Amino acid sequence: MLRIVKTGGLGLIGCALAVLAIILVRGAIEAPAPLDPAALIERATDYDVVIRRDEWGVPHVLGKTDADAAFGVGFAHAEDDYATIEEVAIATRGQLASIKGQQAAVSDYLVHLMRVWETVEARYDSDLSPEVRRVIEAYADGVNY
Repeated sequence: MLRIVKTGGLGLIGCALAVLAIILVRGAIEAPAPLDPAALIERATDYDVVIRRDEWGVPHVLGKTDADAAFGVGFAHAEDDYATIEEVAIATRGQLASIKGQQAAVSDYLVHLMRVWETVEARYDSDLSPEVRRVIEAYADGVNY
């Protein structure tokens, strides 16, 4: 009887280790590739911006163009409140329930119901002027940098 218990216990431990190995391997396979910061640094050199913080820490952004200023605002925003930026990005992708739980499922449902991303992808180039796109993309470059 003791031999059966030992064999069963070892079998359970073996199964648990196999499941753990599968989870770890799957996680490694599905993990995104590491980000190469060289591309972000290269993009940052395209902007002419100065950020000065006053005695209260408030950023004052000075850029030669709107895109330069947008890069600075994005960078300062990420420095000051990246957690909110990250949560909003997750929410706009319709994946907020993955971090907030079931109560956020309604928000995710609405994002998918309204086909937000399909609309953005279909109309981004045609409905926004090149100048507006430059400002939006400069802000994103600032956050990413």
